[in-house]
Amino acid sequence: GQPLRTPTVREWLSNDWLSRKSEKTKKRYSGVVNAFYTFLGDRADRPLKDVTPRDIQKHIDEVKLTNPADKTLSLHLQALKSAFNEARRMQVIDSNPADPVTVIVKDEIERELFTEDEAKLLIDAAEGEWKTLLRIGYYTALRLTTAASLRWEQVDLTERLIRIPKPGKRGKFALIPIHESFFRHLASIAPKAKEGFVTPSLAHLDSGGKRGLSKQFNPIAKKAGVDLREVTRPNGHKFCKRSFHSLRHGFVSGLANQGVAPEQRRAMTGHKTDGAHARYTHLETETLRTAVNKLPAIPE
Repeated sequence: GQPLRTPTVREWLSNDWLSRKSEKTKKRYSGVVNAFYTFLGDRADRPLKDVTPRDIQKHIDEVKLTNPADKTLSLHLQALKSAFNEARRMQVIDSNPADPVTVIVKDEIERELFTEDEAKLLIDAAEGEWKTLLRIGYYTALRLTTAASLRWEQVDLTERLIRIPKPGKRGKFALIPIHESFFRHLASIAPKAKEGFVTPSLAHLDSGGKRGLSKQFNPIAKKAGVDLREVTRPNGHKFCKRSFHSLRHGFVSGLANQGVAPEQRRAMTGHKTDGAHARYTHLETETLRTAVNKLPAIPE
């Protein structure tokens, strides 16, 4: 006896899908949603079920004309696929119009990592809370904004563990053991109450923007004399092969080179797939040589 619900594109994306996301995810996807509204024009207020694969493809093609980074283009398609897939699961539409659409990622530039010596140079060149933030990145592999918003309540100095909530999984955590050197640093700055942010002056800053955390990192690297290895993508956009995120690559690669199993590394980094984790693993030649030499030799 209830009327069938036929939400418009705008109603579904804004009121149903985006409103249920975390503040961080909302911020990430709101630009994608608004760009899709602009593309649709008046049709944004038409029923969601009227959107076709051709609409999605044309929108992605238009976004591509602005020469975005490959990951930005993938983000647009990923967001739309997620939104329409949720509508399909809720039986608001019969099929996902974004499913047939794909994005070909070309000329992906591999991000490079920092050596231990370079990480020390960065920490020595940093001031104040950045010295702690860089250590968090190096010893935990947390992404920049997650590292900056780390709270003392998540740091267990007794058990020497850091507990990071897993996205979308209430009550489940990634457990990161605290390295001995990092433990000594944390113990030296820990407040008596063990509450609040570990780096309070940096916790509320965004990653991007002119005064964002990423921009603050660059002069630290320059002062340290550490080359960020800026390159130009085929679309003309500049890209640094090394950034704060390279500390995450260093964490994964360092553990891999010490023989730590992939499943143990993934448990700490939170990578959902082997493919995603593999992109962070840079194995040294000697490690590979040792691995090859473990193969039984053919008797001569």
